[in-house]
Amino acid sequence: MISTLIDLVKLLLISISLLAKDRNAFIITLLAAFVIAGLSWYLCNNYVKLWNKRFRLTRTHQFLTIIASLLTFFFVLAFGGLKYMKEVTTFIVTIWEGFEIKSDQSWSNATFKKAYYEVKDLKTEDFSRAPAPEQGGNTIPASGKSAKETAAKVYAVEACEHFDTEHPFLSKIIWSDPDQATANITQDVVAYFDQNAGSVYTVDKAINIAADTIRTELDKQTPRTVTLSRIALVVFYLFVMAIPLGLIGYAAYKDIRIRK
Repeated sequence: MISTLIDLVKLLLISISLLAKDRNAFIITLLAAFVIAGLSWYLCNNYVKLWNKRFRLTRTHQFLTIIASLLTFFFVLAFGGLKYMKEVTTFIVTIWEGFEIKSDQSWSNATFKKAYYEVKDLKTEDFSRAPAPEQGGNTIPASGKSAKETAAKVYAVEACEHFDTEHPFLSKIIWSDPDQATANITQDVVAYFDQNAGSVYTVDKAINIAADTIRTELDKQTPRTVTLSRIALVVFYLFVMAIPLGLIGYAAYKDIRIRK
């Protein structure tokens, strides 16, 4: 849950940075953010007067109203920035493909081991000169088409799972059907080797297949991604805003009971 929220916040920050590049849209959104944040501050300071006109906010409560206003300001900017979702997701996938996964040595070692044994289980390749990973081996014999496809599929599927781990919020949106995602990857792997007969298998090619699959899914689901991101943002905002409003409201209620 926490990792998903962190991923959402990162996505929103990138969205705001892109919004800032569109000067007119940013100025309008900025003005709206100031106005709505001001209304939020006023609401937090005065809504308890509906049932306790004599209640006065403490310094702690005033601090909470400021936090609520800042969150509202960020919320409005982020909500406006989500219209750049396609550019944001493209940027995220590019960074993941070019840096995040390729610098993850533990993922590389674990995936190599899995691919090694799945290809070996096919019993179609000569492993006499390819020692096991536990013995320092670093090659997978893959001269035949089935071996190439198996190794590539392992890497491509594991790459998608790596993306899911690093970007849990986006993964919950694009993989509406995980089984279909695996089928798409398998199809891409087979198609690649059909078009590149005799090509040398590399990890980068499998990662590229995974990245292309993710990009394709994101492109197809951009409207859905924007809608779900905005829904998630509103829900998160309401949940966070309920904290200061709830604490202030409870204090005003206790004050009534004390006065009675």
